[in-house]
Amino acid sequence: MSQTIKTITDPREIQKLLPQREPMIMVDRLDYFDSKKIKTALTIRHENVFVEKGHLSEAGIIEHIAQSIALLTGHVKKGVNEPTVGYIGGIKDFEIYELPHMGKTLETQVEVTQEFMGMRLSHAEVYLGTKLIASGVLKTATKP
Repeated sequence: MSQTIKTITDPREIQKLLPQREPMIMVDRLDYFDSKKIKTALTIRHENVFVEKGHLSEAGIIEHIAQSIALLTGHVKKGVNEPTVGYIGGIKDFEIYELPHMGKTLETQVEVTQEFMGMRLSHAEVYLGTKLIASGVLKTATKP
């Protein structure tokens, strides 16, 4: 089932959908979602806790993907606008090709490939414009 949404850029609206709070919010735009896919974005700002030497760190990229998955889980799967607490259970076949500079905007696509008993495997791709800078599979679980 496809879902058409208006792009969400209001930080208060994004914050309602994530269990994290500032300064740990790692998604600032929600562009699209359906039952299996989500597209999000993050503009890297100097106050971001994952910025090191002018670049977003590897941990920051992974956290951004994890929060994108959390948005999909909480917003789409539950059908409600409330946060879902989750955990990263594993990272597989993950490659980071470039660390993005401050001021750049990441655009991320996540697709759930498998789900079973509260666990899900999701394939993620992170882009700067049309350039793929990171990809891989995250295993996540939601708090019962």
